[in-house]
Amino acid sequence: MPKPEQGTQKVAVVGAGIAGLTAAYQLQKAGCEVTVLEAEASVGGRMSCRRVDGFTFNRAATLLAGRYDFLVALVKELGLEQKLSYGHFKIGTLRNGKVYDLRTNHILLDSLLSGLLSWKSKLLMPRMLMDAARLRPYLRFDDLSVAAPYDVETAEAYALRRLNREINDYVIDPAMAALLVVPSSRPSSIDFMFTLAHYLGMGAYRVEGGIDFLVNELARRVPVTTAARVESVTESDDGVQVSWTSEGTRHRKHFDAAVVALSAHAVPRIAPQLKPEQAAILKDYEYSTIMVGHFGLRSPPDLESDFIQIPIRENQEIANLLLAHKQGRGMAPAGKGLVVAYGRHEWGEARLDWSDERIAARLASHVEAAP
Repeated sequence: MPKPEQGTQKVAVVGAGIAGLTAAYQLQKAGCEVTVLEAEASVGGRMSCRRVDGFTFNRAATLLAGRYDFLVALVKELGLEQKLSYGHFKIGTLRNGKVYDLRTNHILLDSLLSGLLSWKSKLLMPRMLMDAARLRPYLRFDDLSVAAPYDVETAEAYALRRLNREINDYVIDPAMAALLVVPSSRPSSIDFMFTLAHYLGMGAYRVEGGIDFLVNELARRVPVTTAARVESVTESDDGVQVSWTSEGTRHRKHFDAAVVALSAHAVPRIAPQLKPEQAAILKDYEYSTIMVGHFGLRSPPDLESDFIQIPIRENQEIANLLLAHKQGRGMAPAGKGLVVAYGRHEWGEARLDWSDERIAARLASHVEAAP
């Protein structure tokens, strides 16, 4: 979309998730007159929550990683730092019915002492760390394209070439499932190396009362119209024309510029001026399908882990279990537990026609069977 010229003010922001709301807030700070249009009845998108009977369900995002410097700076700017508490936590990995815990601030030491891997595998692990260190200059947050020359194999292929099957099955595959809910045969080795280079040994910010605190505060500071479904954002000689429907009424308004902060698949539908190759890239962009079940428990389970990775060799259907009651105050009533089960991408894709009740029952069976 064209950028506003000097002195222009009116900017439309399509989408009131964290990206759209942050853009609107920054534009408003810069002196622009901002209009945020959100198709859903509430703001937040993947940083929104649902609350039922004293439980808080984060719909997608959970913890704020310690490397999310921009978001943490924004939280502090808005005066919300009391909502965050930084710390390290325990990641468990399931093997043969037993959970092996690794402390994120002592992950290398715990990996050596843990019984998760054989000594043969432990002796190979330094290769992985050296490879990540060698690639780190190319594993950039702002431009990952510089790593393209090294994007030549899947994470699994890398593991079998440089390491072994055991490390793939109980280190690399669970790590990829934790991030993308897919097996290591799907993502690039660069995905794993990026994770290793930037997040190894790092803690995270627990959030008091649910992850939606940030989007709710941003929405309080910028004007947002919810239940406003945008139909088109079309460039004109002097800006853009935005058309949307709200409360049964169609609107069309001129803006000096627009920010479209939607999922990739939605953009070509409302932006007809995109070049065919641009539209094709967005339409073909692949997201993970995640069926998620939130289960309130009468009491917290007797587990040290904050998060349990489940290798695909151990379970073909679910990838991770999050003990959400440990995330911070307000996630569960006092004395109760909250466990979140994340289904694998392939499992979810094959069950898109299942009812919510059937999905919940299947995920609940895995929670009940967990150690």
